[in-house]
Amino acid sequence: MSIQEYEISNIFDIIFFLGTKLLDLRLNKLEILEELEFAGLSYLESLHLDLNQIMLVKQGAFRGLKKLIYLYLSQNNIKYLMVCINHIICFVKKIKPGCFEDLENISYLYLSHNSILEIPMAVFRPIKHLYDLQLQHNQITKWKLGYFEKDSRIRKLDLSYNNLTENSLEEHSFIGMH
Repeated sequence: MSIQEYEISNIFDIIFFLGTKLLDLRLNKLEILEELEFAGLSYLESLHLDLNQIMLVKQGAFRGLKKLIYLYLSQNNIKYLMVCINHIICFVKKIKPGCFEDLENISYLYLSHNSILEIPMAVFRPIKHLYDLQLQHNQITKWKLGYFEKDSRIRKLDLSYNNLTENSLEEHSFIGMH
């Protein structure tokens, strides 16, 4: 299902077919991804959200998308991912654990051209089939050991055009990559 360039600003206004496998929402005006935003789309395999104005991804926005293989979030304004701690809403300028929950089958994750500052430890570990991770053109300043399991399937990682220096790369930080 392709709904490109319709100036959509609220996903709840769209009626989805339950068997949808591809949802293309590129070039719209989406700004916030709410919790359970894509509920009911359990057959979805490819989700294109690039080239929107997304600046906030709430925890659980992708919950229920267990068959999702491709997730495109490139060229947005992602700065904040919402996390609830003891019922207090916190906005943080980094990816937090839980924002990719239920996405264990993701193979291709595109987060390039955003404003991501920091990646927390083990955020990608639940994604057992991650093959290609695109993080170029962000504001990442550190890369640490332990982002991936030792038996990770990751084959392509692009960190170019971030704020990384030789001193910001932890020794052996790419262990687990082939």
